[in-house]
Amino acid sequence: MIDKRHNLPATVEFGMRCAMVARRRWRRVDGPKVGLKPPHISPVAKTLTATASSLRDLLNRLGIQHGNTLIVHSSAKAVEELGWTPSDFLDLLQEHLGSQGTLVMPSHPKLKQLEDGEVYNVKRSPSQVGLLTELFRRRGGVERSSFPYSSAAASGPNSSYLLNEHEQSFAPHDEKSPYAKLAEVDGKCLCIGCPLDRMTILHVAEDALRDELRIPNFHTEQQVTVRDPESSKQIVAHTRAPWLWWYLHLFGWTSRMYRRKLAWDLEFRDTPWRRADARPTIHWMQDEVRRGRSIYPMAWLNSWLRLPDPQLGLQS
Repeated sequence: MIDKRHNLPATVEFGMRCAMVARRRWRRVDGPKVGLKPPHISPVAKTLTATASSLRDLLNRLGIQHGNTLIVHSSAKAVEELGWTPSDFLDLLQEHLGSQGTLVMPSHPKLKQLEDGEVYNVKRSPSQVGLLTELFRRRGGVERSSFPYSSAAASGPNSSYLLNEHEQSFAPHDEKSPYAKLAEVDGKCLCIGCPLDRMTILHVAEDALRDELRIPNFHTEQQVTVRDPESSKQIVAHTRAPWLWWYLHLFGWTSRMYRRKLAWDLEFRDTPWRRADARPTIHWMQDEVRRGRSIYPMAWLNSWLRLPDPQLGLQS
């Protein structure tokens, strides 16, 4: 099953991104925000809880087994629609992987703004990529990487190997990051109720092969104070320039993943579960960068358009 959006050409996706930001700015009003009315859910649907055995069977059908290293991208809403609490679902994932398996989740931190710059507290800065990731980050036995952008949290035998060098990274997803190292441990990626473009491994090639990317001003430099229970130090970190958000072509890129059989789907209770393997996906994307192709096919437009950070002026 391929989302119809995956067929969009780069120019259409670029236009959609511009229109989305324009709409958000045009509709912005002072005062409380008024959201759309949630869809009606019948009382019967609320009682249909997916059983643990059915979810384990689904994971097995996706090739996710005991002892694997697995990174999960999912919203708490998708989990709750299965009739599970996020905490119980995390229990099920860890039980399914077993004591020899490693569970990984993105844990991109919300940095604290102080007069002398941004601060990342490894133990306390909340994750800003969903409730499920924040609950996982807080669990006993879960470690978190020390790079201030796109940090990851992990629990299991491969945790230290995946996380320990992230602090030394030039950029969030480079060769020392947990996302790049997933390829080295035959890691698997799972998206529950969200598209493949949520997979953080899609950004490994651009950071690991930064000298071959051929996109001027791709990274911006930031000084961030990193604090953990034992130390506090200031580091220089690089992250993707915010203007690049406009020029992403993720829909087309993930469509190519399906065509190359790098990813596949199963649908369960009207919710797609999408799976990809880290090693072949990352290697394919790196080959594309070496051929002069990336997920930013229209970045050259920035020389004329000079579009700003799409988030500027949108904060309430």
